[in-house]
Amino acid sequence: MTGNIKTVKDAETALFAYFLKQSGQSTIDDFMSELKANKTFSDTKYYSRLKAGLSKKMGASEFNEKNDLMQELETQAFNIAKYAR
Repeated sequence: MTGNIKTVKDAETALFAYFLKQSGQSTIDDFMSELKANKTFSDTKYYSRLKAGLSKKMGASEFNEKNDLMQELETQAFNIAKYAR
């Protein structure tokens, strides 16, 4: 888990991803349901963005096992999909 950590941000991301992975996808789903029940965001697109971001972070525990080029490619593909119209 700590193989490629070089910065404090990398360490925080790895730890957060580890906790998310331990608790599972149901934790994200429960959190999202609670936010929706409380009508936290005025626009529904923010729920989708948050869920996608959390799911991406959950997979970040594998970040340390991927090489940098693969990570950059995945980030670019995610950004293209995110901003495609």
